[in-house]
Amino acid sequence: MTSHSLYLSDFFPRAGLKANRVKLVRYSLSGPGAATAAGLNQLFEYTQLQKPKFFVNIDYVLLFVTAKGNTAKFIGCYSTTGLELPVKTSLFPKSFPQELLRNPNNVFHPLEKTEIFSDLENRLFIDWGTSEDVWYQTGQIDKGILYIQNTGKYVYQGSQSVVLTYNELQEILEDPSLYSTWHTALNTMNAIYLITDLQDGVHFIGSSYTPNSLLSTWTNFIDTKDGGFDIVKTHLLKEPHNYKYFQFSILQVLPPLIDTQDIKEIKDLYRRKLGKNSCVID
Repeated sequence: MTSHSLYLSDFFPRAGLKANRVKLVRYSLSGPGAATAAGLNQLFEYTQLQKPKFFVNIDYVLLFVTAKGNTAKFIGCYSTTGLELPVKTSLFPKSFPQELLRNPNNVFHPLEKTEIFSDLENRLFIDWGTSEDVWYQTGQIDKGILYIQNTGKYVYQGSQSVVLTYNELQEILEDPSLYSTWHTALNTMNAIYLITDLQDGVHFIGSSYTPNSLLSTWTNFIDTKDGGFDIVKTHLLKEPHNYKYFQFSILQVLPPLIDTQDIKEIKDLYRRKLGKNSCVID
């Protein structure tokens, strides 16, 4: 067993936490469910969907997501309320995927966000252990601290808040470790996106959906400037340096399964809304 100089439980006394009243939850972002929630920045909402008595005798929940290998990244600390309610759509944001509410074995456990370890959110990485099947554990099990990362300048706050300049997007894409939250979200998201040339006001409306993630699509724009689209390439032939003024944003997140004709109609609708300086890229 690997020996560590510092363990997660070493932080508990200073924060007033009792190890036997703490539950550690780690979600894998490689499959459905948690990955879908994470892409919408709604892991907190997703965590409240559990089987009855899942949080019995628990005061605090420390939430993690998988990172490289057996590493787990700390997301946040939540306090329990002891309540268990029937699952209703009204308890969740309108954007919360309905398919995640359909497990008949789950109930709604209201949790409350705390400021405990808030300075370590998205920065603290621990050794979860070798068993990938064990996705929740008690705080009494020692978890070694691997490292505390420097804070990235850009915090992912959900698809609706994504507005990035070319340089900002480039910085995020070039550092998948520091900006792992961004990479996870963009890599699991189907979306209608908007690229605006802030220099002359031209809008390019595009879409990215399975098997091409938004991450790969936007990475291609950073690598090639025009993303491989003729209409963008023609635009840059006239103004070769205008890619520096490109602004990237998300207009609409798409469901996992959607017909290509529906996507075309959605893009055409946004083109009409944005007016004559907008065009659809395919």
